[in-house]
Amino acid sequence: MEFDDILLDVGDYSRYQLLVLFCFCLPMCIFSGLHAFIQLFLSAPPQDYWCTVSPLSTLNKSTMLLLAIPRLNASPKDEDSLDLPHDFSRCHMYARNYSSYHSLNPTTLNVFLMSDNDPNQIIPCQHGWTYEASIHSTIVEWDLVCTRDTYSTLALFIFTLGSVTGLMCFGAMSDYLGRKPAMFACLAVQIIFGTLSGLAPTFALWCVARFFVGFTIPSALRIPMIFAIELVRPEKRTRVGIMTTAFYSIGTILLAGLAYLLPHWRPLSLAVALPETVLLFLWHFVPESPRWLLANNRSVEIKSFLQYAARVNGRFLGSNTMSNMDLILDHHNRRETPSYGIADLFRLPNMRRKTLLITLIWFSNISVYMGLSYYAPTLGSGTIYLKYFLSMLIEIPAYPLVWSLTEALGRRLPLCCLMLVGGMLCVVTVLLPTYSTNIILSMYLLGKFAISGSFFVLSIHAGELYPTVVRGIGLGTSATIATLGVCLAPLIIHLGKDYMTLPLAIFGVFAILGGFCALFLPETWHQKLPETLQEGEEFGKAMSVMDDLRLKDELRETAKELAKVRMLAAGEKTEVFGALNIEKEDEDLVFDQHEHFRTFPQPANTKRLSVTRLNNGRGFMTDHDSSR
Repeated sequence: MEFDDILLDVGDYSRYQLLVLFCFCLPMCIFSGLHAFIQLFLSAPPQDYWCTVSPLSTLNKSTMLLLAIPRLNASPKDEDSLDLPHDFSRCHMYARNYSSYHSLNPTTLNVFLMSDNDPNQIIPCQHGWTYEASIHSTIVEWDLVCTRDTYSTLALFIFTLGSVTGLMCFGAMSDYLGRKPAMFACLAVQIIFGTLSGLAPTFALWCVARFFVGFTIPSALRIPMIFAIELVRPEKRTRVGIMTTAFYSIGTILLAGLAYLLPHWRPLSLAVALPETVLLFLWHFVPESPRWLLANNRSVEIKSFLQYAARVNGRFLGSNTMSNMDLILDHHNRRETPSYGIADLFRLPNMRRKTLLITLIWFSNISVYMGLSYYAPTLGSGTIYLKYFLSMLIEIPAYPLVWSLTEALGRRLPLCCLMLVGGMLCVVTVLLPTYSTNIILSMYLLGKFAISGSFFVLSIHAGELYPTVVRGIGLGTSATIATLGVCLAPLIIHLGKDYMTLPLAIFGVFAILGGFCALFLPETWHQKLPETLQEGEEFGKAMSVMDDLRLKDELRETAKELAKVRMLAAGEKTEVFGALNIEKEDEDLVFDQHEHFRTFPQPANTKRLSVTRLNNGRGFMTDHDSSR
């Protein structure tokens, strides 16, 4: 008897779990998506700007520019052919007594324009700037241009630096104090500092607030995802994992519409932070993760959870179920679990090799993904809202495609191919002329599509490669180190100020290197995953790339034989058709990516099997078992 069997009696994907999922976990993922990329709009650059010259404020823009602002091109140019204001300096002006120009008539003014343009009289802007901007951002608010144009990059770097720190802190909190306190602490920090960032009177205080908002970003998605997965049985985990990721993507897409409706950065900040307060009132409704309670021997609390969940789900827990729960708790109390640490990831040579490869691939993948996401508003023609919206919308169709690829080809080949394709699409943009902005945007979107899909594959593959005893430590270590790559993204993006496609080329090289590294990882598709460190050391030692091509044929024969065993054990003789799937509609082979449960439905008149798991605990479960 295992805890997953207890969840069957409670109802593992019933009313209570769905209420927690849709009322708390998924909304939290949406807000995480909103906060993750809101800084693109908070620090949106203006379309153009020039020095403010107050005495000339009554003149039309073209006259004022011709009179006060130096041209970027020193050669003579006809006034009618000028591109206003792009052909004028953004950071300099002529040093003149402009009060005398205000009263000049147009004819006299033209004489001055032709004769009084001494290049030696050019000085930096003295009285601020005038902006053409669809968004009143922090750049406009605090004049973060010219000599201060790196400040917005610095603010984004500070935000990503907070992400690295928060991942370690909230990760440790969720392990030691529980998932529930970590989630609500994350929410509270996000609400408080998200609100303060909308009220900050100075740039320095705004950066402090943004650091603490960034402090919550990875955890505000990761911990609810873990919590939701731990509420259900293994065969439902893939579905729940995809739902949390999809709702995060929905949040990033909704941000485009919200930013369009609220073009001032202060109301936008408050509109994202304050509605989250509603989730804080769900403290008494949201339970602690039952698996965390079990792992920490919280017997009273886990029994209370089971009874309450069963009551909401309309189930009755008999004395037999509670007795089985006591046996499971007693087994956990008596079991001596050895202590593992980060050093165990590097002690054995094959484990060390896989850990370094996973971390390197993760580093390149997440730095490329976040870098492409942050760089979207600068590419192509159109408004910042449209470009950002397209860059996030392109992720949605990646999920069903990647799901199909991982089911048909495994993990390693899709991961490698998607990263290579995404990287090459980004690199090839350097060969395009700079005026082909729409073509560059198209290449960027296709590259973002491939990189988004590869990240989904990587999250599955990495979890399957680490042995059970160090899986949490391994994923946490690799994710923390990889998140340092996010800090590089703002610095690389800043290089695009003078050469638009240079950041894309750099991100493309990162992705290509990561794709090649993926070839050296062992395949985990339909394999018995390692439980102990020694199994982890032996796993994949002799596996080559060609094994991917042979694996499907072997699994076809294995699936047919195991299906026959199950049917014969039930007293039924049947012929199994098909390759990986049995062709009859009521006899489909279902494979779960995260926990590797294969379900073989049985005829309705078969009696329940006493054996519920085969294949060393990685198991084959009957539909009758699943609905018990």
